[in-house]
Amino acid sequence: MDIWSWTDPLLQPMQKVQADAEKKRNYRAVIHLKDKRLVPLASEDMPDLTLNDNATVALGASDVGTAR
Repeated sequence: MDIWSWTDPLLQPMQKVQADAEKKRNYRAVIHLKDKRLVPLASEDMPDLTLNDNATVALGASDVGTAR
């Protein structure tokens, strides 16, 4: 049995279709070698990140709702 709630971001059939891709999803991050620090640039709330040609500017986009 599948249970769907109105708070789910996708309908149940779409959740099933995208489940495998979501399990394999990775997120961009940057490593500051001098400071030995990892800074995530994308996350579950902002999964898509586009970089410009020389990677000095990034644009994040999300269709994820704020209610989780």
